[in-house]
Amino acid sequence: MAEAIVGVIESGEEEVMLTQGWDQGAVGYGRYGMANGACAYFGRPLAGIDLAQAALLAGMPQAPSAYDPLLHPDAAAARRAQVLDAMVDTGRVSSADAATAEREPVATSDPDASCLSK
Repeated sequence: MAEAIVGVIESGEEEVMLTQGWDQGAVGYGRYGMANGACAYFGRPLAGIDLAQAALLAGMPQAPSAYDPLLHPDAAAARRAQVLDAMVDTGRVSSADAATAEREPVATSDPDASCLSK
């Protein structure tokens, strides 16, 4: 599922996520959905996140508290790396793009940030 979410985010087809229920996964702080996660952790709308951020969000629903990038950045980075590795294995991204994404910081915003109301 993580690969599918990242693929949809990258393609700009967020409406597909909504109609198929992909935007309902927990992302921490009582928030659900990739759009809320993008706002909470990166302070930007879903369409404005990059590959590293999408991979981090895609890996969070399995254990949102354990993979919270603000509380557990090392665990979040490790989970993001798993998602990126799976994407490389399936040919969705190149090894070079995955390596670049893995070097990015895991979170850049405060969980109280809200871009949905802007």
